[in-house]
Amino acid sequence: MKTEDRKQFGELFTQLSEIYEKKISANLVGLYWDVLKDIKLEEVTKKAESHMKTKPFFPKPCDLRMTEEDEYNERLEEERQDMIAEGERE
Repeated sequence: MKTEDRKQFGELFTQLSEIYEKKISANLVGLYWDVLKDIKLEEVTKKAESHMKTKPFFPKPCDLRMTEEDEYNERLEEERQDMIAEGERE
């Protein structure tokens, strides 16, 4: 993530805190930022949104990282969408 993503990252944690009814501090958000700053905000957001839909607990940093399986499935879905688009053009 980039420094300019920090505001959106904080907003994401506001959403998480409301969904899970958990008080968060600036220190907690800073710790998550430090652990997750090596990945794109879009990836963190995607994982957080999925987590909010499927898990009953506040996510740990590892829950907000893309796994190799996630990346593989994402590539498969992109390839599937490309094939569908090609078929529609023909």
